[in-house]
Formats: sequence, structure tokens, C-alpha cells
Amino acid sequence: MRLWFVLALLFTTGTATLLVAQEALIENVGFGVEIYPHLSNRRLLAGPALGFAEATRIDSLERSDFGYGAGVYYAQRVQRIGFHLGLRYLITGYQTDNDILPGQIPSNDPILFSQTYTAQLLEIPFQVNFYQNFGTKTSFYFTLGAAAGIHLNSTYERTVSPPEDNAFTEEFEVDEDYRSLNFAMIAAIGFEQRFDKITIGLQPTFEYWLGGNIRPREQTDVNRNLYNLGLRLTGQFSTY
Repeated sequence: MRLWFVLALLFTTGTATLLVAQEALIENVGFGVEIYPHLSNRRLLAGPALGFAEATRIDSLERSDFGYGAGVYYAQRVQRIGFHLGLRYLITGYQTDNDILPGQIPSNDPILFSQTYTAQLLEIPFQVNFYQNFGTKTSFYFTLGAAAGIHLNSTYERTVSPPEDNAFTEEFEVDEDYRSLNFAMIAAIGFEQRFDKITIGLQPTFEYWLGGNIRPREQTDVNRNLYNLGLRLTGQFSTY
């Protein structure tokens, strides 16, 4: 994980230095706001003590969930290359469907539950954009980037369905050793349309977190890499 992040950091830092050196060629500088609705999911990481059959069972029960993010960013562009540096609040996670509630005596009519895991993160994304112009105010671009994510909170919302009783929902936190800092890789394509001082952008985006959401320990049987796929919507006010 650290190697990929170091490579991304070296690449983006070098690009930023190049942009500063070409100040005379700057086409656009501005500040923007963004919203990021997305579908989030996870990649299951099973420890050796879990067993293949149980890992397969857990993996089959977990599915994607809807998430969203919102933030602000600074952007700069020099001809066909540019960068975004931002601050984003992200809510993301996954769902579990109809699993067997732990701690029961085996039976033909077990108590089942469904639950949603939700993580709240504060992200610092850095993205490099490679542009192709179509006219003077329309651009398509490809994005590579990285993000540092600070873990704020994680919660579970669980719905329990007893065989002979009404279902009920509870929200709780699990005392896990969550990673306080994680890193992600970002890839995207985008479209920008400029209207005088305002630039509107649409950016289908994929983000993958390189480390599991729980800090690995010897007794950790299950861990998960979170990822998301969504549409980043931006509005930017140009100051240059």
C-alpha cells in the first residue's frame, strides 16, 4: 500500500512543480464545490483462521450501498494538464443481507439479521487531470489521483427478524481498531463546460482504499477494502 501511495505522491508532486514553473501558460485558476453520490462496496479480506467456506458465505451476503460526499477544492490548469486539491466529507459503506445472528443454538428456524455498515471519512484528494479540448470552452479529461482519508466514525444499523416476532432495528458502534488514516487511489474521466467565470463539471469516478478498514492484528479474521463508483458533480468559480 505504501509503495503505491509513494509513487502516486511523487507523480503528483512532480506535476504540481511543473505547473508552478509554467505560470505564464496558466489558463484557469479557481475554487469549487462538489457533491459525490456513489455506490459503495467492499473487497473481503479473509484471515487464515476463517476458512474458505465461511469466507465464501460472508462474501455472498454482502452487497453495495448508496453513499455520498461533499467538499471544496482548489483547481489550476496549464494548457492540457491541471490539478485539483480538495477537502471532502464522505459517507460510504456496504450492506449485509439475511445473515444468521451470532450466538444462537443451531436450529432449522434461526434468527436472521440484515445490517448496513456506514463509515464517515474526511478526505484530502489530490487529482491530476489530462485535458482534450473541443472548442474554446468545452473539455474532456482523464484523471489519476490519490487521497488520504481520516476515519471519523463507523456505525452499524441492524434489522433483526425473529421467526415468530416483529422485526426491530437498532443502531450501534463496534469497538474495533479502525484505521485512523488510510489511502486511496482515484481514477476518473470527466467533462467540463465553461461559462465565463463559472465551470460546470461531470466526472464518473472510481476510488479504491488500499488498506483494510480495520487495523490488521493476529486475531483479525475478516477485514475489508472499501471502494466506490459514482458521479462527481462540480461547480467552479474562476479567479484567473
